[in-house]
Amino acid sequence: MTVEQAILENVKVLSPDQQQEVLAFIKFLQSDKWEHIYKGRFKELQQEIRQDTDIDPDDDPTETVIEGIQQGFHEAITGQTLPLSQLWDGIDDN
Repeated sequence: MTVEQAILENVKVLSPDQQQEVLAFIKFLQSDKWEHIYKGRFKELQQEIRQDTDIDPDDDPTETVIEGIQQGFHEAITGQTLPLSQLWDGIDDN
């Protein structure tokens, strides 16, 4: 089975709303925003996933993780992001 076939098979079983999220994410990946915002972090996440093969009972439930990922994709796609230069603003203000 090719990657394309695997993607199509997995998308078929999703709800219409989930399919819309997948389509929006694909369009996001095709844009220049992907390269600038998330490419480096995505590689880090892939490495973490590959390294973390043991299931930890203290980990968040799968549903919680999926909701967080969906929210993050939605925020990225709709431009609800902050520039890196602003992420650390005020961190030392105590």
